[in-house]
Amino acid sequence: MTTATHTPGPWVVSSSFLVCNEEARIIANCTPFREIETISVPVEQAGNNARRIVACVNACEGLPDGWLANSVEERLSAGRDLEVERDRLRSEREELIAMLAKAQELRPRLLRLWQTVPECVLEFCNEARALLGRLK
Repeated sequence: MTTATHTPGPWVVSSSFLVCNEEARIIANCTPFREIETISVPVEQAGNNARRIVACVNACEGLPDGWLANSVEERLSAGRDLEVERDRLRSEREELIAMLAKAQELRPRLLRLWQTVPECVLEFCNEARALLGRLK
C-alpha cells in the first residue's frame, strides 16, 4: 500500500476561498489577509488563486510526484527535442512527397519502356526474383 504524499483529490474551492477536499477538510487558505500587508491580495485574486490551485491539483491527479518535481528546464528541453524531431519529420515528409511526385511524373514513361522490354529480359527478371526468394 502506498501512502499519498499529498491530499488526494479532487479538491474544491469554498465560497470563502478555502481549498478543501471532498470531505470539506481545509487544505489551503487563499483568503485575502488584510492584516498582514505583505501577503495581502485583492479578493478577486484570492478567488482566482484558489481556483487555479484546485485546477492544477485536479489536473495532476494520478501523476507521480517525481514526475511533477522535474524542473521546468528539463520539460522545456524535452519540448525542444520534440520540436527538432517534428521539424526533421516535416522535412522528411516534404522530401517523400517530392519523390512521389517525381515517380508519378515518370510512371507513363516507365510503363511505355516496360512494354518494349523483350520477353527474354522479362524471363531473366522472373528467374532472378525466384532465385533471390530462395536465398532469403
